[in-house]
Amino acid sequence: RVFTDREFAAAGATITRDLSGANTIMGVKQPLNGSLLPGKNYLFFSHVIKAQPENMPLLDEVLEKKVRLIDYECIREGG
Repeated sequence: RVFTDREFAAAGATITRDLSGANTIMGVKQPLNGSLLPGKNYLFFSHVIKAQPENMPLLDEVLEKKVRLIDYECIREGG
């Protein structure tokens, strides 16, 4: 990581492992399979748009747990 937890905290971030109270969870890389919290909003590179077989379990989990996925890979300039 570029910034340490201490630097994030100094900028006002709350550092915690418990994300159950969060409405939206942002990341860069895709989370580990089985770690998505049901009903949350997630922003990360999911790598599911190309239907790569190794990423389909993550898409299944997204659908199963009814999470809203905003995939950085699908965000395009101009819509």
